[in-house]
Amino acid sequence: MQQRLNYLFDQLSSSKATQQELDELEYMIHNGRYDAQMEQLMDQLYFSEQEGDEESQYTAETSTRMLQQILAVKSETTSKPLLQVKLWTKLLIAAAVATITLGVWLYYTPKRAVLNTNPETASRNDIAPGITGATLILASGKTIRLSDQANGEIAEEAGVKITKDKDGMLVYEVLPDESTVKDATAGSMFSTLSTGRGETYAVILPDQTKVWLNAASVLKYPANFMERTKRTVELFGEGYFEVAKDKTRPFLVKTENQQIEVLGTHFNVSSYAGENKKTTLLEGSVSVSVLSSQAKESHVVLKPNQQATLSANILDVKEVNAADAIDWKEGLFRFESEEFTVIMKKIARWYDVEIEYEGGEKNFREMTFGGFVSRAKTLSAVLAIFEQTERVGFVLQGRKIIVKKLSSK
Repeated sequence: MQQRLNYLFDQLSSSKATQQELDELEYMIHNGRYDAQMEQLMDQLYFSEQEGDEESQYTAETSTRMLQQILAVKSETTSKPLLQVKLWTKLLIAAAVATITLGVWLYYTPKRAVLNTNPETASRNDIAPGITGATLILASGKTIRLSDQANGEIAEEAGVKITKDKDGMLVYEVLPDESTVKDATAGSMFSTLSTGRGETYAVILPDQTKVWLNAASVLKYPANFMERTKRTVELFGEGYFEVAKDKTRPFLVKTENQQIEVLGTHFNVSSYAGENKKTTLLEGSVSVSVLSSQAKESHVVLKPNQQATLSANILDVKEVNAADAIDWKEGLFRFESEEFTVIMKKIARWYDVEIEYEGGEKNFREMTFGGFVSRAKTLSAVLAIFEQTERVGFVLQGRKIIVKKLSSK
């Protein structure tokens, strides 16, 4: 793989790279598997640009241009440091989230258009991006609005202490003297964490499993797992799970018409009402079962970078770049030849808006886009990117987006 990366960098430095090679390099930049190899090459480029290293195959001028192309950095002069790139992959994500120096790209099938947004085009009638927030309903029935809650201990029940840490994450901790819950009702006590449209939140469950909830999602879970042979939670909406390993107690995620079972792994589940149900595996293995007697395929076991999609009782498995499934967790909208109406549903949930299609939604279903854009941008800035393709236009009326078709391309 290092040899292939060297080749792609050489093609870029000599301006001979084809569009397919550029696409391949761009894919590797955004895929975490190649970070170690990429970092070596990026270090070489960076120090060549900074020091004019005579032994390097890259001149300072070439290194500067390549860094600008790869990181899409805008710098006042090429003599200034563009970026400290020792941890360049993390900085790339941070830049994308901050949207200060990183350009936004968007393409549509079959032609790509590279775009940069202009903050001056933002409408006065604009909508801010979503926030970190959620509502917690304790097993006792008490409701707590977490965004209004100070950091520190929130409650204690079923032998568990519940706190909000300095990062705003909800943390469950089994108390030392409560390793076995004596209360006979504790096994039937459940808590519910829910995010509204335009909210995300994260929680560490009593078994130390970490869950990130996307907008408009609900997670129902036991207040304490200690008395249970299986760790079972229910999900409505979308969540990313990093399950704590426990070979004696499987972890089950129940969604509408399906169940995912694991022992310890990382995976994403999207289960919004009225949409295809998708389970994407990043690490380990998961078993996905359909809870319907009418399903043509009722059970599959996923490997990393595989995605199971449940649609009309049909369970389909395909190879994917699993990192794309958790773009929302990384602060991005990222899509690969994705149906426009599906993209707009994600935008509607994050900005808490309604979508109205001029002429009906069916007129837009054949339209696909690919690219990425920060979820930290305002709504008008995100919509402006799509408008630059000259395929769609938008009218923002309060919290309603009216979508117009500009081109049949």
